[in-house]
Amino acid sequence: MCRCTPTNWRWVGSPEGLRFHIRESIERAGAERIGHGVAVMSEDDPIGLLQEMAKKNVLVEICLTSNDVILGVSGDRHPLPVYMKYGVPVALATDDEGVSRSDMTHEYLRAAETYGLSYGELKRMARASWNTVLFQVIVCGAMSGSCGGRRFAKGEGGGRSTLGKMRKVDWGE
Repeated sequence: MCRCTPTNWRWVGSPEGLRFHIRESIERAGAERIGHGVAVMSEDDPIGLLQEMAKKNVLVEICLTSNDVILGVSGDRHPLPVYMKYGVPVALATDDEGVSRSDMTHEYLRAAETYGLSYGELKRMARASWNTVLFQVIVCGAMSGSCGGRRFAKGEGGGRSTLGKMRKVDWGE
């Protein structure tokens, strides 16, 4: 399994007795990206989990409109400000434009208006998303033997050694 493949655990709320699904996806499945993550504060030791996510650079895809329309989680009930407070990388996303009737422009607008996010904060979210996608395209492509149409010679790409050699794109401020 490609370790950079997103492992998204998408649960509605946090059913009784299921206070570990985000943590388990990170610690057991090696998730590097979490979809939605709205139940993070219902997890066992949520502060410890947030600190671990920040340390491991686990990106959370935030779908504000979807979370509101489908899950009924918005405004003060949404964990976006908590993720940001603890330094967890977040990226705005949309689930399904056909269902939520939202696009990325509206997600950024909603984030700015609802949470008073600055241009710099929105830019960091976009960069976090781009770095994650770029990393996955390069590494997953290398692991499967191709990347952007380029074939890799044996031993040149793939595996853990490639992960160790990758670095994030520095976009500056």
